[in-house]
Amino acid sequence: MSKKRNLCKAFIVVIACLTVMMMFSMTSVARDFVETDRKCTLDLTYKYEETFFSGVEVNIYKVASFNKVGEFELAGAFADYAVDVVNVKSQDEWNALADTLAAYVVADSLMPTATATTNENGVAAFADLEVGLYLIGGFVAEYIDNGTVQYDDFLISVPGLDDAENWIYDVDSLPKPLYHEPVYEEIEYSVVK
Repeated sequence: MSKKRNLCKAFIVVIACLTVMMMFSMTSVARDFVETDRKCTLDLTYKYEETFFSGVEVNIYKVASFNKVGEFELAGAFADYAVDVVNVKSQDEWNALADTLAAYVVADSLMPTATATTNENGVAAFADLEVGLYLIGGFVAEYIDNGTVQYDDFLISVPGLDDAENWIYDVDSLPKPLYHEPVYEEIEYSVVK
């Protein structure tokens, strides 16, 4: 009887240990649900080296909504397009998706969800945004010595996640610029009569 009792105690201890281990492993990967009815802000700062680009019109397009667990679902004008916003795994895939969606914007003359003009600090500020995935329209800006700075179309999640996997509803972003230096080459023309 005592052997049976010891075996039963050992079994209970093992089950208790497994339960505690599972609880700790679940809490380390769990994150709060997205507050889908909460309004968000998005500040985009357009800067290259020490130059801020002011007076630039920036268009954003809501591509997808969030469900409560943070998964995207196509929304609005983008709902009928055959694109996948759920199984994107790499930055290259996100970039290709942004290019595809930007092509739809142009081809179908889609209206932006919101438009803002950058201020003297290069900030395009958007307020009262619904949670979701947004396409940010790119542009090319003039820079010193006739060079240009290019900002490609990109996608951004509002809200975003911080390093501790917490949802951040006031998102700040510094889009990545690409500088194009002017190429000066001699061109020879001839006149034929």
